[in-house]
This record gives sequence, C-alpha cells and structure tokens, in this order.
Amino acid sequence: MKRIVLPLLLLMALAISCHLSIRRVESICGEAAALLEQAQTRCILGDYGQAAELSQKSWQIWSRSAGFLGTTLRHTESDDIGLLYPPMLEACRSHDTEDYLQRNLELRAALKSLWQMEAPYYYNIL
Repeated sequence: MKRIVLPLLLLMALAISCHLSIRRVESICGEAAALLEQAQTRCILGDYGQAAELSQKSWQIWSRSAGFLGTTLRHTESDDIGLLYPPMLEACRSHDTEDYLQRNLELRAALKSLWQMEAPYYYNIL
C-alpha cells in the first residue's frame, strides 16, 4: 500500500500543476486579447493614441509573462506571438488603420488558439 500512495500523490500534484498552468496561460492570453479588442475599437473610432496605449499594455502583459510562458509553452509558439506585436504596434503608430486592424485580428486569433491548444481536450491528449 505504501508503494502506491507516493506515486498517486505525485500524479495528483502533477495534474494540479498542469491544470493551474493551463489556467494561467488562459488568463494571460485572455487579458492580452481583451486589451487588443479594446484597442481595435479605439482604432476604428480614430483614437490612435488610446489604441497604441492599449496595444502596448497588451504587449507588456505578454512580455512580463515571458518567463512563465517559456516554461509552459513551446518556444516557437510563444516566439511567434512575440513576433506579431512589433509590426502591429508600428502600424498603430503610423495610423495605418487597415494594416493595424489586420495585424490586431491575427494576433488575437493567435492568442486564442494558443490557450485552446494547451487545454486538455481529448483530441489534444490522444
């Protein structure tokens, strides 16, 4: 009986850790995407200053979480998201509405798909 208790406790600790990591990735991606959605609205209304500020906050959330994301995600996934931010921010600074909206939408879709890929759906496990 003693031989099975420790492995079960370790398995349970691992499962809890995985669950918390997934929730944290979801939180980071959701928060960053929500700011980008607000920035999109501001850009459509012509408020480029506020759009740039919200986009920058989204970038800061992503950058601040880079250490955690580097341990929980594949580096290519987190690097791909990181590479999408600078061109989007530049499009906003240059008041290129069409380019900004396209890049904003692409980045939000990437953020959404990122945490969905990490979620424990049966097709992600099999």
